[in-house]
Formats: sequence, structure tokens, C-alpha cells
Amino acid sequence: MPPVYLGSVRLWWCPRCNVPLVAEKCGICHGAGERVPVTPPGDVRPAFEGDLERINALLRECYGVPPVDGCVVLNRLPGQDRVEEIFLDGVRFGLLRYRDGWRLSLTPEGASLVLEDITRGYVLADEGARDPILRGANLMAPGVVEVASNVRRGDDVVVLCGDVVATGVARISHGEVAERGVAVKIKHASIVHEVRRRSPASWEMAVRANESALRGLEEKGVRFVREVTERHRLPVLVSFSGGKDSMATLLLVMKAGIPFRAFFLDTGIEFPETVDYVERVSRIYGVDMDVISAGDAFWEGLSRFGPPGRDYRWCCKAVKLGP
Repeated sequence: MPPVYLGSVRLWWCPRCNVPLVAEKCGICHGAGERVPVTPPGDVRPAFEGDLERINALLRECYGVPPVDGCVVLNRLPGQDRVEEIFLDGVRFGLLRYRDGWRLSLTPEGASLVLEDITRGYVLADEGARDPILRGANLMAPGVVEVASNVRRGDDVVVLCGDVVATGVARISHGEVAERGVAVKIKHASIVHEVRRRSPASWEMAVRANESALRGLEEKGVRFVREVTERHRLPVLVSFSGGKDSMATLLLVMKAGIPFRAFFLDTGIEFPETVDYVERVSRIYGVDMDVISAGDAFWEGLSRFGPPGRDYRWCCKAVKLGP
């Protein structure tokens, strides 16, 4: 079993309605949800249409598994590469990562959910390898019974060994004969219990299940805005970036019913879609949005300082703080 992380973001899953929850109690069946392990710091979001297309394409290509649907949740992990945890049916299903192309690796629990459908990307191990694998040992070449036809050295694979499911990285390819050495570098392993996919639920159903909890969070946010503005008696500014967090902030300040000004800082390297979205929000909600432009500050800084980095963030001062 991989370690269980309980990050600052809390996530539950209703086992009866099969929907993610932002609070422990489900608003549909009124039953208690099961806590879902979310790796900190926690940046949980629904999987969108494009995410599902990518996940399902990789499931078919790598493991021969038919498409999954329903409420799929992603959690972005910290690090230099793009990596997201995938949650399905309340289970940490796998990892979606980008490094020279997209890759999908399943967890033992995730593989157990679709075990009957796996026809590719697997390595079948001899029963004698069961206990060593459970103890954390790698699968050695003498313990290999079968390697799926699509497996190549370096691929993420599922190892099947009796009642044990493990996941890891292949050190051999299909058709390769080896009498010694590591065949699969094992990452995680667990004993398979009877696991079946639950009936998929819609996001509309998830909204109903979370509506009461979300309204409670909204009321708490509105109270916070009012308390802060009454305490400090200063002009209220809403910085709007076009992202989900600033959208939530804007709506909370509007619901608080206090006078405010909003502004959008155009860094000069925004996506055209972001600028268009800001204009549409301004128009739809009737908010006067001041636009502050950084002009060509980024490109001028790039020629002088080189590309910015995580530990060399000259761009923040040039295209945000300065303007």
C-alpha cells in the first residue's frame, strides 16, 4: 500500500452515490463519506473532457482497458514535471504524468478496479514471487511467466501474481529471454480484495451532494469579507486573474454587498482566451474591470536576464509588482 497523505485540502467520497464530497456528509443520501488520501498541498479539481479523453486513450493504449466515466477527480502534485493523481470511485486510481510525452501508471488499487479488463501492459509472475513482492522486493527474471505483447523496457506495468497486484517499471521487453536480473522494478503492491466498479455518477449529482456544504463555505467566505472590510475601513480591491480562485473571490465580494474596484493585470504573455474570459466576466456580471498592462516588460527582461525560473523569479517584479 502507498502511504496515505492527508493534505490541507480535504476530500471525501460517498460510497453509495459514488460522488466526491467537500464535507464528510453526503447531501443526497445523508450518509458519511469515506476519507480520500490526497497528496499535499492539494489542488483538487474535476477531470474535464480533455483530461478524460487523454486518460481513456492511455488506458486503451497501455492496458487495453475500455473508457472510464463518471466523476473523475485530479490532484496536481508538486514537482518539476506535470503529475496528477487520478481518483475514481473513491480510489487513488493512478498517476498521469508528462515527461517527453504523456504516461499513465496505475496504482494496485486502481488496477484492481479494472482487473478483468486488463489485456495489455501486464507481467504475469510465478506464485513463488508473491511473498517477496509483498515484502517490497523487485520481480526477478526467473519469476516471470508471461509478458504482454506491448510491454517494452521502461514501460509502466501491472504485475499479476495470484491474489497480489503490483505496479512498477519493466526492465525487460516482450519476447526478451533473461535468466537473471530484475524484470520489473516494483513500486507498490497489495493483496487484491473483491473490487468492482461502482455505477458512474454525473457531476450534476455531485453538485447536489455538495450543495449544502458549498453554501456553508460560501456564507463563511462572505462573513470573512465583511468582517475584514469593517475592521480596516480601507478601499476594497479585487485582483482578478481569470482563474478559478479569483473568480470565487470576485463572487464572494459581490455577495458581501460592499463597494469595490476590480482590476486585471495583463502581463503581456496571457493567453488570448484568458483576456477574452476577463472581458466576458466583466460584461456578464456588470463589473468595471480596470486593465493594467505590463506591455513588453517580459520580453525586455528576457533579453536582459534570460528565462525566469522557480528560484529566479525576476518576472514577478517586472510584469506584476512593477505595473
